Amino acid sequence: MNTWVLYQDSDGSIMYLKQDIATDWNDPQTNFVFQDADNPTNIACVTPATSSSPGQVLLKASFETSFCYFQAGGKLKQVKFDGEKWSVEGFVPIP
Repeated sequence: MNTWVLYQDSDGSIMYLKQDIATDWNDPQTNFVFQDADNPTNIACVTPATSSSPGQVLLKASFETSFCYFQAGGKLKQVKFDGEKWSVEGFVPIP
């Protein structure tokens, strides 16, 4: 299983650390998808549901942080990690 920790540092940059069962924690990294984050902002990430119940998905080592949300320019920005690269999905409309 992979473990990710996303946080906003004192300069306002969103950083991440990651670890999997084969390696130790990496050095903090960032990505261009986070560069316009408001300072301060909250960060929320959503991964696939896990359960041993029928019809539910079991957690697999290949699952990464799927979608993360944070505030950028006063809007809710959605970014995605597909297991290899980050991408900007856009902004979540809020009425």
